[in-house]
Amino acid sequence: LTFLLHRGPTRAGLPRDLCRADIVITTYDTLTLDRALMESVMWQWIILDEAQAVRNPDTARRRAIEHIPRHRLVPMTGTPVETTLRDLWSLMDLTIPGLLGPLDEFEARFNDDVSGAGALSSIVGGLILRRKVEDVARDLPERVDIDLPVNTDEGFHLAYADLRQRVLEKYPKAGHLVAVNQLSMYCAHHAFADRNGVAIAEA
Repeated sequence: LTFLLHRGPTRAGLPRDLCRADIVITTYDTLTLDRALMESVMWQWIILDEAQAVRNPDTARRRAIEHIPRHRLVPMTGTPVETTLRDLWSLMDLTIPGLLGPLDEFEARFNDDVSGAGALSSIVGGLILRRKVEDVARDLPERVDIDLPVNTDEGFHLAYADLRQRVLEKYPKAGHLVAVNQLSMYCAHHAFADRNGVAIAEA
């Protein structure tokens, strides 16, 4: 199979240029910029690597992919898509448009909790191919935990608590999950939070 790397200043400018290769490889941001060009080709397959990048249905990249004509689409991700049922809806609606209905009806029908996920599994369970930890556990080395105590001052503790509270207030549904990411970055270096605050989570 031949392939074309579509990115940067030398990327294809016409639909026929995209059709010169069997496979076109691009980035989400390039695809969003070249949405009109991508929409001018009927694609046999669209494979979304790191598909968690388009799990938010309100982003420009997600909307761009939604409108690209194709016969089949497969999202692939190493990140669990069950963070929220909204994320799962987003990827499933790209894969089989309309399967789970409009987003507002979906959210009214399925609670974003364990019971809602259980009810949804009967619909999408057979469509998701996944590997569980127990499936690959034999190939993994033994886990080694090393505790490294870090001494911090009172200012750090106060800033940490403040950042956590702001995240929980801004993201009432997924606040705890967002906070884990935010606080990990803050612990790596406080400049991340000082410069960007909660906005890092929206990048």
